[in-house]
Amino acid sequence: KITATEITTRSDEMTMLLGATFGRLQVELLNPLIQRAYHILRQRGAIPDLPLDGRIVAIDHRSPLARAQSSRNVQNALGWVQAANTLGAEITEQIDRPALMAYLTDMLGVPEFLKQSPNPQQGE
Repeated sequence: KITATEITTRSDEMTMLLGATFGRLQVELLNPLIQRAYHILRQRGAIPDLPLDGRIVAIDHRSPLARAQSSRNVQNALGWVQAANTLGAEITEQIDRPALMAYLTDMLGVPEFLKQSPNPQQGE
């Protein structure tokens, strides 16, 4: 039987071996392909323009490999926080919690409407 640790190790090795190849495929093939398909569909009227107060909208797609890497980054960050917690409150107080939350929400792909903007009156 294979343990969970062995599966994780094999997955990490596979990611390291194939990461550059998939990254190149995404940049050179998928990004232009998705952009072109979007423009063709928009020209045909199949997709409406996305007006957002004059802002430029970018198409953001994430491959399964990129999501796996983000998940690994989240696990590393949470492991770091756990390690800091074992060192005591003095160390834990040095963690920039808003920055940590911003990082985690970005890595986990949390939708913008769920993110709360910092409230400057909170400290008063």
